[in-house]
Amino acid sequence: MSDALECIHDHSLYAGAAVDLLATLGDASIDAVVTDPPYGMRGKGADIGGRANNPLRLEWDADMPLDYLPDMVRVMKPGAAAIVFVDQRRIHAMWSAMEEAGLAPKACFYYMKTNPVPNPRKNFMSGVEVAVFARKPGPVHRWNAG
Repeated sequence: MSDALECIHDHSLYAGAAVDLLATLGDASIDAVVTDPPYGMRGKGADIGGRANNPLRLEWDADMPLDYLPDMVRVMKPGAAAIVFVDQRRIHAMWSAMEEAGLAPKACFYYMKTNPVPNPRKNFMSGVEVAVFARKPGPVHRWNAG
């Protein structure tokens, strides 16, 4: 999908699978990228709840993709921001991959869920999402409210 979802004051919002969407965008055309890729935490053939008879296979979460990062950097304007959600156990892997792709990771931030998914299991389930914030080298445009 390469059509803008919404256009507000000369700004467009795009949504889609990053791997497909990034290929349709021009070089240095994006101010910010926010993405929530698979975390690669389940392994191939893993089940939700760990039961072999569970029909909800998580093949899509078998690997944490990193191959889209160079294309992401290509479409980002100099100074543009990137926010990539990641499992807390994969922060270092994402940070390193961002650096290798040419981004400058700056910090992690934590999104506290106000209504997290209930946990039917007997183990801990986090109500927090982690993201790595990075910038493409270049001049940074500041926004101070308004």
